[in-house]
Amino acid sequence: MLGSSSNRSFTPTKDSFFNFQLNAVGIRVGKTLASFIEFGFGYKGLINLGVSAQF
Repeated sequence: MLGSSSNRSFTPTKDSFFNFQLNAVGIRVGKTLASFIEFGFGYKGLINLGVSAQF
């Protein structure tokens, strides 16, 4: 296991968790190739930036 100083081995579990993302405001600039910014709350954080393409 990376970054671990113990000799414990990784044991996969079958646990599942509920995640959510609520975006209050989103702005997209451009058509074919665009950039966007979203403001919200959830597993993605408070501010999300990105680039998107539509064909």
